[in-house]
Amino acid sequence: MELVAQPTSRQLQDFISIVVDCLPGMCCTHVARLVTSRQHSSVVAVDEKGCVSGGVTFWTAAQFVEISLLCVKREVQRQGLGSKLVRHLREKVAANRIGHIITFADDTAIPFFGSHGFRKQSETHWPWLHMVRSYRNATPMECWLEMEPSSVRSRRTTTSGASCRSCSNKNSPWMVRCDGCGGWYHWPECQRYDPLHEPEAAWFCSSCAPLPRDEVRSPMTTRKRLVSEIS
Repeated sequence: MELVAQPTSRQLQDFISIVVDCLPGMCCTHVARLVTSRQHSSVVAVDEKGCVSGGVTFWTAAQFVEISLLCVKREVQRQGLGSKLVRHLREKVAANRIGHIITFADDTAIPFFGSHGFRKQSETHWPWLHMVRSYRNATPMECWLEMEPSSVRSRRTTTSGASCRSCSNKNSPWMVRCDGCGGWYHWPECQRYDPLHEPEAAWFCSSCAPLPRDEVRSPMTTRKRLVSEIS
């Protein structure tokens, strides 16, 4: 199965037909508008006979890429084509130094996206919500890409043992440690933190940020410690 990054108008029309057939709840006009919009890009999968078997439509913002549509023909579902399209998009996004992929998934699609590193997000705290269109009966999901350099990965921590100092909950595995007070915080829900911005710089929570430099700990030393050390 070949992936075509610059599909022809006919291939896009075939992809629209696939989406309408597989997702009858979506308005045909809306699907066509998404696929043909100049603000969106599409990648389609073409079989050995030249027929479109599926595709993905997305749009790119400064800090994230949103998957607007991801669909494959009924007869080729469960053959790994959807996974191939997601992997291709992940590689494309990472190559452009963008760290987030987001989407809205219905109940049937949540397990699929979950298997590819997407996590459910709360619309209340989701930082991208004001920039995207919400869909009824759909769950916002987000994938944080593993980005180089390694110093970026060392500052993004997965843990279930530390409590967030802002909300006192442990309901999110993504936390960052402040170089000032040493406390752990959910991000981006409770504290603003971008792991791709100045990866070698120190990070301070909103309480420690105003403190003079001589009143905080040296940068990077506390966050690099494993969460197991404080659990």
